[in-house]
Amino acid sequence: MLKKVYGNECLSHTQVFEWFKWFKEGCETTEDDPRPGRPSMLKTDEPVEKIVRGYTSYRKDVEPDQRARGGVAIFLKEGIPSRPIPINTNLQVIAVEIDFPFRLSICNIYLPDYHWSKEDLTSVINHHIQLQSLFLLLGDFDAYSTLWGSLIIDRRGNIIEEIIEENDIVLLNTGEATRFHAATGDFSRIDLTLCTPRIAPSFNWKPLDQLHGSDHFPITISTGKKVVERRTPRKYIMNRANWTAYQDSVHIPPTIITNDLHSSVNDLTTAINEAAQNSIPISAGNPPKTPVPWWNTDVKRAMLNKKKAFNVFKRCPTQANLIEFKKDKSYSS
Repeated sequence: MLKKVYGNECLSHTQVFEWFKWFKEGCETTEDDPRPGRPSMLKTDEPVEKIVRGYTSYRKDVEPDQRARGGVAIFLKEGIPSRPIPINTNLQVIAVEIDFPFRLSICNIYLPDYHWSKEDLTSVINHHIQLQSLFLLLGDFDAYSTLWGSLIIDRRGNIIEEIIEENDIVLLNTGEATRFHAATGDFSRIDLTLCTPRIAPSFNWKPLDQLHGSDHFPITISTGKKVVERRTPRKYIMNRANWTAYQDSVHIPPTIITNDLHSSVNDLTTAINEAAQNSIPISAGNPPKTPVPWWNTDVKRAMLNKKKAFNVFKRCPTQANLIEFKKDKSYSS
C-alpha cells in the first residue's frame, strides 16, 4: 500500500528487512554510520591543495547549507597531464581526463540517497561514450546485487545491472567486501568500479586488507602499463662521490688533443662522464617525501594492534573479537 502511494520514495522490502536486522542486533538509530574516509568539507582555512602536497586536486564539495554528507574528489600525482571534464548533472560526480599510456577518463561518483534515477546515471555514462573516451567510473553506489557478491538485490542494484547490460560496460569487482559495518560486524559490497570493455583486461581490481581509518576498504586498481609522469632531473650526488675511484677511472690520453676541436671536446666529455658514472651516485629523480611529525613508536604499535585485531575478526567474526577490534581501533584513532 505504501509503495503505491509514495512510489520510489518508500523504503524497499530489502531495506526494511535490513533495518529490522540492525535493530534486532542492538542498533538504536536510523542515521547512517559516520564515514570518516569521506569528509564532505575540510575544516581548515588552507586549500586542500596545500595539505596534500605533490598532488593536483579536482573537487566537488557539498553546498554549505546541505547536510555534511558527501562530496567527491580526485587527486592526481603532480606531473601527470590532466584536464577536468565538465558534466551537467545534479549527482555528486567529478571527472578528469589524464594522459595515461592511453588517454583515460576517470569519473568519481557518490550516490548517498535514493533521490536519483536510472536516467541520471545513464546520462553520466553517455557523456563519456559520446566523447568516445576510455573511462573508469567508480565510487560508492550504495547498491546491492548478487552480480558483485551481495546476498540480496535492491532497487539500486537492479538499475545498475540494467545500465551495465544496456551500455556494454564491464564490472571490475570480484565479489570481495568493500565496506565494514562496525555496529553489526557485517561486510558489504557497495563500492563499484565500471569501465569500457577495451581496457578491462588491463586492470587488476583489489581491496586492501585493512580499513586505514575508514569504514570502506581502500581499493587498488593497478595496471602493468607505466604512467607518463614528469620527473625531476637526475643529478650527481657530489657529497657521496668516491673521488679516489674517480681519479683512477679518468683516462685522458695525450693524443686526445687534435686539430679537430669538436672531436677533442666529445672525447674529453665521454671520458669524464664514464669516470663519474663509476664513482659518483646519481639521484633517482623522485620528488622528496615530507615526513609526518605525528608518527612515533606508540602510533606504530597501535596501528599494528588494530590491524592484528581486524584480521582475527575476519577469520573468526565473533562478538568478542568485534569488541576487541573496536577497542584497538579507538586507541589508533
